Formats: sequence, C-alpha cells, structure tokens
Amino acid sequence: MNQQTIDKLMEIKKLYEAGILTKEEMETEKAKILHPTSVASESKKETVASNDKPQQRTSKGTLKQGLSKDTKIWLIAGSVVAVMLIIAIIIQNGRSSNSQTYDNDYAVADTDTAMVDDTDYDTAVDDSQEQTPQSYADKAENYIGGLDTDTRVVASLTDDDRHCVYTLTEVEAGWGRVNSLYCHNLETGSTNIVNVPYKVEGEEEAGEQVADAKMVGNNLYVVNTSYRCGQSVACLNTRTGKWSCVVRACASADFISNNRVKVSYAKLVYEGECLADNQYEYTDKVITLK
Repeated sequence: MNQQTIDKLMEIKKLYEAGILTKEEMETEKAKILHPTSVASESKKETVASNDKPQQRTSKGTLKQGLSKDTKIWLIAGSVVAVMLIIAIIIQNGRSSNSQTYDNDYAVADTDTAMVDDTDYDTAVDDSQEQTPQSYADKAENYIGGLDTDTRVVASLTDDDRHCVYTLTEVEAGWGRVNSLYCHNLETGSTNIVNVPYKVEGEEEAGEQVADAKMVGNNLYVVNTSYRCGQSVACLNTRTGKWSCVVRACASADFISNNRVKVSYAKLVYEGECLADNQYEYTDKVITLK
C-alpha cells in the first residue's frame, strides 16, 4: 500500500469522525480506494439510480452522495469555524453575565451609599452655608432688619475698608429721653457704644447723651447734648478714625439739611436772682458740613 492510498484512507476516516460521512459511506469509499476495479460497476449503477430520484441531504444540509474531495475539505473547515464561533459566543455571554452581575452589585452599593448621604444631607448643607462667608451688605441688611423701633440707623458702611453700622438708640434719662450712639462691627458681630469727645465743659462725666447724628461724605457728625450746659458738635472721619471739634459749645445745634447744621449761641445779658430770671441774647449761625 502506497503513501497516497494511506492518505486517502486517513482523509475518509477524518470525514467519518467529523460526522460528514456515515459508516456505510466510509466503507464504500474505502472499497473504492482499495478495490477500484470491482467497485466501478456498482458505482455506475448507483449513479443511474441516483439520477432517477432526488438526492437526500443530511441534517447538516450536505449531500450524502456525490461529494467531491474539495467540497468535503471546505465543509470540514466550515464546521470547525462554526464550532469556534459558537464557543466564542458562549464565552462572551458568560463574561457579559458576570459583568452585569458586578455592575448590579456596584449599583446597589452606590444606592446604599447615596441613602446614607441623604440622611446627613441637610446637616451637610447647613454646615456649608455656615462656612460660606456673607458679604458685608448682606450682614448689614440682616442686622438692620433685626433692630427694634427705638433704634434709628445713621450710617451703613459696607465697603472693604469700613464694615460697620452706626445707630442711635433712644433711652430714658433722668431729665427726659436722649440717644446713645452705637457702632456694630459687621466683621466681628460686636456692638459697642461710641464715646464721643468734645463734650460741653462740665458735662464730661454725664455719660453718652447724643442729640442727633448725620453722615456727610466720609464724616460722621454728632451733636452732644446735656441738661444744663448746652451742646457741642464733633466730627468722626470714618476713613481715619480721628475725631475733630466743629462747635465747642452752643445753646443748641440742629441739622437743617443734608449737609448743614444750624447753631444757636446764647449770651447772658442779665443775671437774675435765679436761673429763671436770667436773660440771654441769641445769635444763629449756619455751618456747611463737608
């Protein structure tokens, strides 16, 4: 037996093992190879018979008879490729299933975490709002909105250099109602009474009794008052924080416009036996404030 015959027999065996040939077909093909002369006549008979009736197909859609060598090789190659594709699809489906399961577990974990975050969400937002600095204008608005009716706003300074609110609060004194000047620091939130200098002589220890106050430009003008000794006018430069004296002593001082104050001076012309009998001569002066 030569090598060519052996190769043909091995090829027929592979086709049988691949399911392309049945056992009967494999035996027939072996007989054709081993005994080509005796099988020739039978092949002719089968060929005539096969022409009289349609050829049957296997479950794989291939013809049982009349398959050439090249056709069988292509069928084997196609079968191998198909099997490999099926295996690859199965593996890919398995990976997708595992990935989906992992994603679902991860999503559940994220949902649980989000639920925990929602529980503390209000607290977190409140803390963030407390830590966010407010502008001086907002702080001034909040402070002014909380003042009572006995307090009047004189000036609200909310720039970078000055951040305070000056107010006059009416209080009851021994001889009537007077005002006290306060300064509210918008940065620290503290409120302190303002010590106004240049008081009327003899009234330095009478406390902080303010008749009125007005903001003109960068200057805060304050009218000090007293029960017996008249009034004085002091000026605070809000940029430098320095005080100056506008009127040392006068009978009265009243703001008559946005930037003017009317000052009345009294001169004793007759001194009686008591204060009620004293007579004074009054002169008025209007001072323009800058």
